[in-house]
Formats: sequence, structure tokens, C-alpha cells
Amino acid sequence: MKNQPIKRPLQKARRISTKLLRFMATGDIYGIARCYYTACSSLKIAALIIASIFLSTTLCIAAPPPGSISAPMPDPKLWAHYKQLYISAEGRVIDTGNQNISHSEGQGTGMLLANAYHDHATFQKLWGWTQKNLQIRKDKLFAWRWQPARTPAVTDLNNASDGDILIAWALYRAAQQWNNAAYRHAAQQISRDIRTKLIRRTAYGWILLPGAAGFEKNNGIVVNLSYWIFPAFNDFTKFDPAPEWGQLTQSGLKLVKAARFGQWNLPPDWLLLGREPQQVKEREPQNGKEREPQHGKDKKLSLPPQFAPQFGYNAIRIPLYLAWAKHHEKDLMMPFINFWTSFTHGARGIAATANLLNNTVGLYEASPGFKAIIQLIYTSHGITTPVTVEEYSPQDYYSASLLLLARLAKTETNF
Repeated sequence: MKNQPIKRPLQKARRISTKLLRFMATGDIYGIARCYYTACSSLKIAALIIASIFLSTTLCIAAPPPGSISAPMPDPKLWAHYKQLYISAEGRVIDTGNQNISHSEGQGTGMLLANAYHDHATFQKLWGWTQKNLQIRKDKLFAWRWQPARTPAVTDLNNASDGDILIAWALYRAAQQWNNAAYRHAAQQISRDIRTKLIRRTAYGWILLPGAAGFEKNNGIVVNLSYWIFPAFNDFTKFDPAPEWGQLTQSGLKLVKAARFGQWNLPPDWLLLGREPQQVKEREPQNGKEREPQHGKDKKLSLPPQFAPQFGYNAIRIPLYLAWAKHHEKDLMMPFINFWTSFTHGARGIAATANLLNNTVGLYEASPGFKAIIQLIYTSHGITTPVTVEEYSPQDYYSASLLLLARLAKTETNF
């Protein structure tokens, strides 16, 4: 009992130092001040400093926890290669597969990756260009497209909710990484406008509009399930606490399970949430011919006639975001896995697209970015089928972006 007077202050100092490190990591100035106010005596301060040094060293040596935004990214050369090919000197992400336009999705992706690679200078350029050229609406959302060949370069002020979410998510992470209150404030403004302008209540719960205008039809609401960025919603609950983020997660999981079409039971790029099961005939977007309405397992879900009836370049992101948020249960992932593994012993590689009406596959094979996502899903389910990802092979902006996002997801989930 003789060492009790010394032991108690040291124990208290360790507790305070643990709190101090957490407050320092999140930029909570008031929390830091409370820690130092509590450790008022010289003995406690000394013990606090010693314990802080000890814990800091321990945390630096230890591997970063899953989902840590400070987790080291594999192969920094990939980021340097990406910047060289797809990011201009002024901070514009160039969609090389789409007439060199820029869009909010690309800016958000670039900002998210710059944060992951601890590249503050590039992040600042990307955010500065995005604010100046795309955040030009009356709210805090972003015009979805910037066309260098047009004057003015923005001809459509409608937004794209996946771009808005990616930008807000990148800003939240940057605020934490670089202790920047301005980033945090900007992110909160964007996320609040997402909540107030882009969410609707339906029979499936609260759903996300792809944009503020043009997706609410007489017969239902058109949605894009790849815009449900589940890991971003997880982070938003910490920085912008609101019930909408949890509700979106629930509705997204419910829709992914229900929206299954064709022989592979895959979700489409675009989905119509009907108010009533459709009985009228639809016209195919390619040739204008009439077709019978195509429903998933739920008769109120159908393929909207104004979009190609396929699983493809949008929907490939659905399994990526599910795995990234660790929603990788078999009932969610098996349709994707079954589709991809059906090509294992075939004469051709994995197809990039599948027509969900006639059960045919597209001519193009999966790009390196697609394959990186497939590799991530296989790894998360212990599937040993080899998937070769040629990281430095010629590819467009979208494939390269998917590749780096898949690598980031793999790092953060430890799959």
C-alpha cells in the first residue's frame, strides 16, 4: 500500500493521455483543453507527458486499424501515375474515356485518393478547382459536368449525388487528417444539402435520388444503386449525425437483395422503384421497340425503359462499396461472384456488361479497374480463382479510378 500515492496519479495520467491522443486525432480543441485542465499538478503533467510519449510510440509502431484513413496505401507509384495521366495542373480530373470532360464524381474520387496518399497539395488544387467551377448552384451541391469544348463549360446545373457524396466524404476525411476546420464546415454544408434535397421516403425506406431533377416520374422513382456509397454513410454518422445515413444504408441493402434480374440475378445500372407494378409496355432505348415490363423478384422493381437494361459500368461499383463497408454477406455477393466465375473456364475473359433482358454479355472484357474490384470480392470470400490485374496497362480514367478505389478499400478493410 506504500506505493498507492504514486500509483493513483500515474493511472489517472494514463487515462487522461489516452483521451488526449483521441482528441488530438480528431482535432477536438475543447477536449484537449479539458485534458490539460484535469492534469493540473506538476506530477500529473509529468506523468501525462511520459504516458503520452509511450502511447504515441506504441500507436506508431502498431499497424493501423481497419478503416483508418491514415493507413498506408500500397505502391505510391500508382498515385503518381494516376496524377500524371488524369489530373491537370490546375486540379481538374480528366475523364479520358468521355471527351476529356470533368465531373463531380471524378473530382470527388481524386480528392478521396489525394487524402489517402497524404497528398495535401494535390487535394487543395482539386478542391479549389471544384469549388470554383462546379459549386455554382444556389445550394452547396455541385453541377455534375464540366465540358472543356463548350462555352460556358457548364450547361446543366443538375447535380449527381454520387459526386456530392464523394466530395463531402473526402472533405470529412481531410478535415480529420489535416485538422482543418474549413474542410469540416464545407463537408457539413454539402452533407446537409444531400439530406434535405436528395432523399425521399418510399416503401423501401429512405432512398437517394441520383440528382435533384429528372428522376421522379409519374410511375415511380429512378435510382442508381451504385450511388449508395456505404462506407461514406458510415463516416457521415460521425461527422454529420443524422438518421438519414443509417436509413440509406438499410434501404440500399434491401434494394440490392431485391433488385435481381436475368439469369445471374444481378442488379441493373438503373432501377425503377414503381409506385404500382407496371402493366404498360415499355420501349427499348436502343431501337424504340415495345417490350413487356421487366420486373425483379419484387414486382414494383423494374428496368426503366430510358436506360440500357444492363449490369455494367455503374453497377460494378455496388460490390465495391458493399465490401468497403464490410457488407459482404453471401446473400449480397453471390450473384456477382456467380456471374464472374462463369467465365473461369470459358474461351474469353470476364465480360464488363451483361444484358439483363436477353442474358447476353457485352463485347468488352473487364478492365483492370473492374478486375481489381473482382479480386477484392474474391479475396473477401476466400475464393482462390486467379484474377490478374495489370495495374499499369493502358486504361481510361474510369478504370484507373476503380483500380485505386479498390486498392484503398482493400487496405482499409484488411481483406
